[in-house]
Amino acid sequence: MKIKTRKVCFGRSDKPMLEMLGELKEDAYIKRGTFSTEIIWGNKSFIYPSIGKKDYGVFRAGLFLFGKVRKEAQDFLRKNPTIKLPREERSILYNDDVPNSNVKVCATDLNHAYWRIAYNLGIITLATYKRGLPKKFKNVRLASLSTLGMGRTFRQINGGKISNSTVTFGDDVDLQRVYKLIRFTCFKHMAKVKKLLGNDFIAYKTDCIYYVDTNENRELVNQYFDKNSLTYKQLS
Repeated sequence: MKIKTRKVCFGRSDKPMLEMLGELKEDAYIKRGTFSTEIIWGNKSFIYPSIGKKDYGVFRAGLFLFGKVRKEAQDFLRKNPTIKLPREERSILYNDDVPNSNVKVCATDLNHAYWRIAYNLGIITLATYKRGLPKKFKNVRLASLSTLGMGRTFRQINGGKISNSTVTFGDDVDLQRVYKLIRFTCFKHMAKVKKLLGNDFIAYKTDCIYYVDTNENRELVNQYFDKNSLTYKQLS
């Protein structure tokens, strides 16, 4: 199902809008999410920060990333209509055969891994990459990638009252593959570093890898990430 919206409006609370819809007995759609509530009425989309959130200003300031990421991902698809996904590796993996439980362990954690990988793959531009880097946009940039191609499910407002009926629209399988490409590439890097570490591998969790702490291992891991243009921080 497709719903066209021509204008996006922002506000601090959805309560006045819901009260008005109730008084007018209007039909609309509502979706409450982690970061925001969206109400679609006619050809307008009204977006409000989730109840209890104090970072309204940050949320609104970072909304531009959603449109930027979607447009640039679509441009990427036009240039790369056939996406070959890496083999799907596990997102979390532990080494059950660590020979000595008393070994000293360290970790290397990728910085903004999905965001950096999206840039390295050419899915987002350098300008968008830089604009999304401020720490305050962490949740927004993650959401802008994870929602690529994802259909949105709204509850229907019938005659001004929120019903239990839902409608889903906006699925885009190709854009979903773009997000999978980002995720699978991250896990591929983790799996490759695991292989390089051999028996000194301890575990990895999404974008952070744990291993026996030696100078040789640190250099091996850092060289791999440097070679693949990934930034990181060392955790002792």
